[in-house]
Amino acid sequence: MKQVEKQYRCVPFWSWNDKLNKDELVKQVEWMNENGVGGFFMHARGGLKTEYLGKEWFECIDACSKRAQELGMEAYAYDENGWPSGFVGGKLLEDLENHDRYITHSFGEYDKNALVSYDITTSALKRAKVGDENCLNLYEHYSTSTADILNPEVVDKFIEMTHEKYKKRDKYDLKGFFTDEPQYFRWGTPYTKMLPIYFKENYNEDILDGLGLLFVEKRGYRDFRYKYWRALQELMLENFAKKIYDWCDKYGYKLTGHYIEENCLAGQMLCCGGIMPFYEYEHIPGIDYLGRGIDNELSPKQVSSVSAQLGKKQILTETFAACGWNISPMDLKKIGEMQYVAGVNLMCQHLLPYKESGQRKRDYPAHFSSINPWVKEGFSIFNDYFSYLGKLIANSDEVVNVGVLHPIRSAYFDYKRTSNAPYNGLEKLEKSMFGLIEKLCRLGIGHHYIDETILAKHGRVENDSLIVGKCKYDYIILPDMYTMDKTTEAFLKDYASNGGKILLDGKKPQYLEGNRYTYNYLKTNTGWDEIVKSQPYSIKNNKDVRIAYRRDENGNEFIYAVNLGDEITLDFDLKNGSSFNDYGILNDKNQVISTSVYFDAGQSRLLYVSNEEPKELQEKKRLTLNGSFTVEGKLDNYITLDTLSYSLNGVDYTEPRYHMCALDELLKMKYKGRVYLKYSVKINTPPEKCLLLAEEMGIISISVNGKSVNKEGKSPLELAKECYNIAKALKKGENEIIIEIDYYQGENVYYALFGENVTESLKNCLAYDTDIEPIYLYGDFGVYGDFEQGKNEAIILGNNFYIDKQKGEITSLECDGYPFISGQARLKKKINLSDTGYVLYIEKSFHLAEIYVNGTKVGEMMLERSLDISHLLKVGENEIEVVLTLGNRNLLGPFHTNEEEPYFVGPETFERFGSWENGKSRYYNPKYAFVKALPF
Repeated sequence: MKQVEKQYRCVPFWSWNDKLNKDELVKQVEWMNENGVGGFFMHARGGLKTEYLGKEWFECIDACSKRAQELGMEAYAYDENGWPSGFVGGKLLEDLENHDRYITHSFGEYDKNALVSYDITTSALKRAKVGDENCLNLYEHYSTSTADILNPEVVDKFIEMTHEKYKKRDKYDLKGFFTDEPQYFRWGTPYTKMLPIYFKENYNEDILDGLGLLFVEKRGYRDFRYKYWRALQELMLENFAKKIYDWCDKYGYKLTGHYIEENCLAGQMLCCGGIMPFYEYEHIPGIDYLGRGIDNELSPKQVSSVSAQLGKKQILTETFAACGWNISPMDLKKIGEMQYVAGVNLMCQHLLPYKESGQRKRDYPAHFSSINPWVKEGFSIFNDYFSYLGKLIANSDEVVNVGVLHPIRSAYFDYKRTSNAPYNGLEKLEKSMFGLIEKLCRLGIGHHYIDETILAKHGRVENDSLIVGKCKYDYIILPDMYTMDKTTEAFLKDYASNGGKILLDGKKPQYLEGNRYTYNYLKTNTGWDEIVKSQPYSIKNNKDVRIAYRRDENGNEFIYAVNLGDEITLDFDLKNGSSFNDYGILNDKNQVISTSVYFDAGQSRLLYVSNEEPKELQEKKRLTLNGSFTVEGKLDNYITLDTLSYSLNGVDYTEPRYHMCALDELLKMKYKGRVYLKYSVKINTPPEKCLLLAEEMGIISISVNGKSVNKEGKSPLELAKECYNIAKALKKGENEIIIEIDYYQGENVYYALFGENVTESLKNCLAYDTDIEPIYLYGDFGVYGDFEQGKNEAIILGNNFYIDKQKGEITSLECDGYPFISGQARLKKKINLSDTGYVLYIEKSFHLAEIYVNGTKVGEMMLERSLDISHLLKVGENEIEVVLTLGNRNLLGPFHTNEEEPYFVGPETFERFGSWENGKSRYYNPKYAFVKALPF
């Protein structure tokens, strides 16, 4: 694979989440560098036990920045403790005037204590007076845990207490700052003392005359809602986004990060009133992409549109949070490439934790630390792949002649923050927008979204083209829209009068800035066929392949295509070529192929437009493995014990319960003192080797079957610091393990969890003083029990586990003794072949496989499903050995969800706080759900 400069290399979220040690931090910087990482975001996060922005904190910042500078890496600061950005880890909340404000409402009699009351008996809203009975009453409240970033004075304090402190200390070339999910108050209807000022200055109106129109549809409600949501967006743009950007720009720092909820209109209304204008105020614009699902292209396409229009080359994605421990590198590749094909080009992996014990391992896994087996073995390959791809995209431009007017202003009319309706009242707009997105992708039409704020600042009409910044559009598509800005309307009128091509794909707007307006000139004068013909290629029968036609800095044209569905062959009709030069990033090889291109499930291709004659290739057959395998040697195996009884006196124990339930009960009682945790395991044949691995829980002592055991040696599991050799203390039958701990929590924990109206900001920087965790037994044993098929074929359910001898022949890791296994398993299989023309093909999901044929290593499989093994095969009997790297899903869970294998995994997936009663929760399934780990 080709070498790539550091500036294009992946920049993970490095979670600083415990008591920090400079030497350990520097070692992790060096580990990242060795594994192809280009830089890092030093991110204060839940679990942190070093004072945020204190003396030790900055000593650690200095040490890591210095080592990064020496290695040519780019060190960035994260601008908050937890998220959302703007409250200085709670320090700004010490003054009530810095807090967010929000509005609630009720209907009833006139209330003199309300912020404002309205008589709602007539068609127009009017102020109520004493004695009115049918009223709408509005109340103003202060948020408990978020700061008002729409107030410039609050933002100035944020900069002074955060950015200025970094600048003062910066002597090792800190590259910039990551701002994370800044937002107006999202937990209710947002308000700020800046709004009355804005309405008076811009509209010469008293905002209280119309504020009730957010909750009732009286005369003029569209006009008011348009003004209100646009005011919030502009206040946030001017007083937070631009202010932070200008400060960074002045002092030579790069600002990056992301706002929030970019992937739909309702999400953008929840937090910022429209995401696209904010990208102007980032040097490296960024997005967030959560979970394992494959979403539509709206989020990455919005940011790449603004970046193309404003000439911003690099675009960041904070990605892979909440995918869960079972996510494979190949699945991660597909999630990443789904964004890269839409224009994103710089990866920020979420999350690379400093420590993994306790609450930290539940922090939206999977994690990109050495605790993750495939990361330990193959992280550099993964980083190399996306770094090369990112450089290629950053230094090329998508060929685009279609602009889609973004309908966010129309969302202002019907959005209801407190509504339970789909998309908070925006279902029709959302469905129209998503339908248009799907059609553009299916037809392979390169396009950008045009935001009205960006258009007003950077737009112009030239002849029959609409220009936005550096981009020229020959076709303008309007999805369903109700309204637009006056500046947009003026551009469209000019564009239409010059013969510009317009396609109305939805409802024609009937309002202008919230007031009735007739768009007589606005008519469709082109069609889909004409737009398709104007593209540099065409394609038929495409459903799941996302395609970008790009031109690099040397003028070379290429297609980057990502298949998000099942295997398919696509036929391309090229205007500028007759064949493709197919480039493989992993092997750095080119191959001329025809324009009829096969895509395996999840496969991507870089296809350079060519006129060379394709060579005829001899296709090899697929060899798949199934049936039974021989286990090579004894495997290092685990069993996770996550159920326990507890006692406060060492005598009286509760009934067995899930460990997070036990923590929930101790938190509710605000207990402080000794706690005794009792775990049990059944053993048929005591193993020769068995270590008890325990996480940090304030352990005082451990006994096994009444025998005291002492700490011994280093734990083979990174998250478990304590290691005890308990083999001699085990017996046939039931075994009892009692761990005595010193338990307590500080008041800050209780306030973050139980304080009135506390939102996620304080929870996100919470650090438990004592965790209640599973323990892990590790040794040369097998684990057996009762197993059954789960809801889908990839899941096995199990319970009633016991330990016995390992098996040498297996057909299932889960049912044949290894349900909790993590790490590596060496498996062999003999097969008879009548010829040798095969590639090994693995259809199911896997993390990493090292392949040997007849004793010789062929290679590794991680980002591709097939490997050519034909040169080592022979006619007759062949021995195939697979060294399979297994992930942490079946070791760390989640085991007990009703979904069995959730596609969005966060702390709440494990905790279920607030739902536990008498040791039970409606979200908890006592059976263990395992993911089938054999991909054969």
